[in-house]
Amino acid sequence: SVLDRAAMEKLKKAADNSALISLPDGSLPDLGDGRPTPPGNAALLGQGAALFGSRTCATVAKKLRLSGLVGKEDRPSLNRLKAADLPLTVYHPSAGYFVARERWTPAASAMSFSVPGPGIMYNHAHDDALHLQLVVRGVPIVGTPMTELYGYLSQDRYFGSKKRGHFFAMTSHNVV
Repeated sequence: SVLDRAAMEKLKKAADNSALISLPDGSLPDLGDGRPTPPGNAALLGQGAALFGSRTCATVAKKLRLSGLVGKEDRPSLNRLKAADLPLTVYHPSAGYFVARERWTPAASAMSFSVPGPGIMYNHAHDDALHLQLVVRGVPIVGTPMTELYGYLSQDRYFGSKKRGHFFAMTSHNVV
Protein backbone atom coordinates (compact mmCIF):
# COMPACT_ATOMS: atom_id res chain seq x y z
CA SER A 1 0.00 0.00 0.00
CA VAL A 2 1.31 3.41 -0.98
CA LEU A 3 -1.16 5.41 1.09
CA ASP A 4 -1.81 5.19 4.81
CA ARG A 5 -5.28 4.73 6.26
CA ALA A 6 -5.89 8.47 6.77
CA ALA A 7 -5.01 9.25 3.15
CA MET A 8 -7.30 6.47 1.91
CA GLU A 9 -10.16 7.86 4.02
CA LYS A 10 -9.65 11.33 2.53
CA LEU A 11 -9.74 9.91 -1.00
CA LYS A 12 -12.87 7.93 -0.17
CA LYS A 13 -14.53 11.07 1.18
CA ALA A 14 -13.60 12.96 -2.01
CA ALA A 15 -15.12 10.17 -4.13
CA ASP A 16 -18.26 10.16 -1.97
CA ASN A 17 -18.60 13.94 -2.24
CA SER A 18 -18.28 13.80 -6.04
CA ALA A 19 -20.87 11.03 -6.17
CA LEU A 20 -23.34 13.06 -4.13
CA ILE A 21 -23.23 16.05 -6.48
CA SER A 22 -23.83 13.93 -9.59
CA LEU A 23 -26.71 15.22 -11.68
CA PRO A 24 -29.42 12.89 -13.05
CA ASP A 25 -27.41 12.18 -16.23
CA GLY A 26 -24.34 11.27 -14.17
CA SER A 27 -22.39 14.43 -14.98
CA LEU A 28 -20.97 16.80 -12.43
CA PRO A 29 -22.34 20.35 -12.21
CA ASP A 30 -21.10 22.78 -14.87
CA LEU A 31 -19.64 25.77 -13.11
CA GLY A 32 -18.78 27.55 -16.34
CA ASP A 33 -15.27 26.36 -17.14
CA GLY A 34 -16.13 23.52 -19.45
CA ARG A 35 -19.18 21.64 -20.50
CA PRO A 36 -19.49 18.42 -18.47
CA THR A 37 -19.66 15.29 -20.55
CA PRO A 38 -22.42 12.95 -19.39
CA PRO A 39 -21.79 10.58 -17.76
CA GLY A 40 -18.33 11.87 -16.94
CA ASN A 41 -18.55 10.70 -13.35
CA ALA A 42 -19.16 6.99 -14.09
CA ALA A 43 -15.48 5.97 -13.96
CA LEU A 44 -14.98 7.76 -10.65
CA LEU A 45 -18.05 6.09 -9.19
CA GLY A 46 -16.75 2.66 -10.14
CA GLN A 47 -13.28 3.37 -8.84
CA GLY A 48 -14.67 4.76 -5.59
CA ALA A 49 -16.65 1.56 -5.08
CA ALA A 50 -13.78 -0.76 -6.00
CA LEU A 51 -10.80 1.01 -4.42
CA PHE A 52 -12.41 2.42 -1.29
CA GLY A 53 -15.47 0.23 -0.75
CA SER A 54 -17.65 3.30 -1.13
CA ARG A 55 -21.28 2.35 -0.70
CA THR A 56 -22.22 5.89 -1.77
CA CYS A 57 -20.40 5.59 -5.10
CA ALA A 58 -21.89 2.16 -5.76
CA THR A 59 -25.42 3.30 -4.91
CA VAL A 60 -25.23 6.44 -7.08
CA ALA A 61 -23.90 4.42 -10.04
CA LYS A 62 -26.77 1.95 -9.75
CA LYS A 63 -29.54 4.50 -9.13
CA LEU A 64 -28.44 6.67 -12.08
CA ARG A 65 -28.10 3.53 -14.25
CA LEU A 66 -24.41 4.05 -14.90
CA SER A 67 -23.27 0.53 -14.03
CA GLY A 68 -22.64 -0.36 -17.67
CA LEU A 69 -20.31 2.62 -18.03
CA VAL A 70 -18.19 1.71 -15.04
CA GLY A 71 -14.92 -0.06 -15.85
CA LYS A 72 -15.32 -3.84 -16.19
CA GLU A 73 -12.86 -4.48 -13.36
CA ASP A 74 -14.86 -2.22 -11.02
CA ARG A 75 -18.38 -3.51 -11.77
CA PRO A 76 -18.36 -6.43 -9.29
CA SER A 77 -17.95 -3.93 -6.44
CA LEU A 78 -21.23 -2.23 -7.37
CA ASN A 79 -23.22 -5.36 -6.52
CA ARG A 80 -21.07 -6.48 -3.59
CA LEU A 81 -21.62 -3.32 -1.54
CA LYS A 82 -24.82 -2.67 0.41
CA ALA A 83 -26.93 0.30 -0.65
CA ALA A 84 -26.26 3.64 1.03
CA ASP A 85 -28.85 6.22 2.03
CA LEU A 86 -28.48 9.19 -0.31
CA PRO A 87 -29.49 12.73 0.65
CA LEU A 88 -31.68 14.83 -1.65
CA THR A 89 -29.69 18.00 -0.91
CA VAL A 90 -25.94 18.38 -0.65
CA TYR A 91 -23.89 21.46 0.20
CA HIS A 92 -20.11 21.43 0.27
CA PRO A 93 -19.15 24.90 1.55
CA SER A 94 -15.40 24.43 1.11
CA ALA A 95 -15.89 23.59 -2.58
CA GLY A 96 -18.89 25.83 -3.11
CA TYR A 97 -21.30 23.22 -4.46
CA PHE A 98 -25.01 23.05 -3.65
CA VAL A 99 -27.15 20.39 -5.35
CA ALA A 100 -30.81 19.56 -4.69
CA ARG A 101 -32.89 16.92 -6.40
CA GLU A 102 -36.34 15.38 -6.10
CA ARG A 103 -35.04 11.80 -6.23
CA TRP A 104 -32.10 9.68 -7.41
CA THR A 105 -33.07 8.57 -10.94
CA PRO A 106 -31.95 9.57 -14.46
CA ALA A 107 -35.40 11.15 -15.05
CA ALA A 108 -35.33 13.29 -11.90
CA SER A 109 -35.38 17.05 -11.66
CA ALA A 110 -32.39 18.67 -9.99
CA MET A 111 -30.65 21.99 -9.59
CA SER A 112 -27.11 22.92 -8.78
CA PHE A 113 -25.40 26.18 -8.14
CA SER A 114 -22.15 27.38 -6.77
CA VAL A 115 -22.22 29.09 -3.40
CA PRO A 116 -18.70 29.91 -2.30
CA GLY A 117 -17.75 30.12 1.31
CA PRO A 118 -15.60 32.96 2.59
CA GLY A 119 -12.96 34.09 0.11
CA ILE A 120 -12.27 32.52 -3.25
CA MET A 121 -13.62 29.09 -4.08
CA TYR A 122 -10.87 26.58 -3.38
CA ASN A 123 -11.60 24.41 -6.37
CA HIS A 124 -11.78 27.31 -8.76
CA ALA A 125 -9.04 29.79 -7.85
CA HIS A 126 -10.99 32.84 -8.99
CA ASP A 127 -14.08 34.64 -7.77
CA ASP A 128 -17.14 33.35 -9.56
CA ALA A 129 -20.34 32.30 -7.93
CA LEU A 130 -23.97 31.47 -8.30
CA HIS A 131 -23.80 29.40 -11.47
CA LEU A 132 -27.24 27.94 -11.82
CA GLN A 133 -27.97 24.66 -13.55
CA LEU A 134 -31.45 23.14 -13.82
CA VAL A 135 -32.36 19.66 -14.96
CA VAL A 136 -36.09 19.03 -15.39
CA ARG A 137 -37.25 15.43 -15.62
CA GLY A 138 -33.76 14.41 -16.71
CA VAL A 139 -33.39 17.11 -19.38
CA PRO A 140 -30.84 19.92 -18.89
CA ILE A 141 -32.79 23.20 -19.20
CA VAL A 142 -30.58 25.98 -17.82
CA GLY A 143 -26.82 26.10 -17.56
CA THR A 144 -23.99 28.56 -17.76
CA PRO A 145 -24.59 30.23 -21.13
CA MET A 146 -21.02 31.25 -21.89
CA THR A 147 -19.17 27.97 -21.38
CA GLU A 148 -18.26 27.59 -25.05
CA LEU A 149 -17.12 31.19 -25.41
CA TYR A 150 -15.24 30.98 -22.13
CA GLY A 151 -13.26 28.02 -23.45
CA TYR A 152 -12.61 29.77 -26.75
CA LEU A 153 -11.25 32.85 -24.96
CA SER A 154 -8.75 30.64 -23.11
CA GLN A 155 -6.59 30.60 -26.23
CA ASP A 156 -3.21 32.33 -25.88
CA ARG A 157 -4.09 35.09 -28.34
CA TYR A 158 -6.76 36.44 -25.94
CA PHE A 159 -4.61 36.66 -22.79
CA GLY A 160 -4.66 40.23 -21.47
CA SER A 161 -7.62 41.30 -23.62
CA LYS A 162 -10.65 43.10 -22.19
CA LYS A 163 -12.99 40.51 -23.76
CA ARG A 164 -11.23 37.68 -21.99
CA GLY A 165 -11.22 39.67 -18.75
CA HIS A 166 -14.99 40.14 -18.94
CA PHE A 167 -15.76 36.48 -19.49
CA PHE A 168 -13.41 35.40 -16.72
CA ALA A 169 -14.85 37.93 -14.27
CA MET A 170 -17.82 37.78 -11.92
CA THR A 171 -19.90 39.84 -14.38
CA SER A 172 -20.23 36.93 -16.81
CA HIS A 173 -19.81 34.08 -14.33
CA ASN A 174 -23.05 34.77 -12.53
CA VAL A 175 -26.24 33.59 -14.21
CA VAL A 176 -28.61 34.14 -11.29
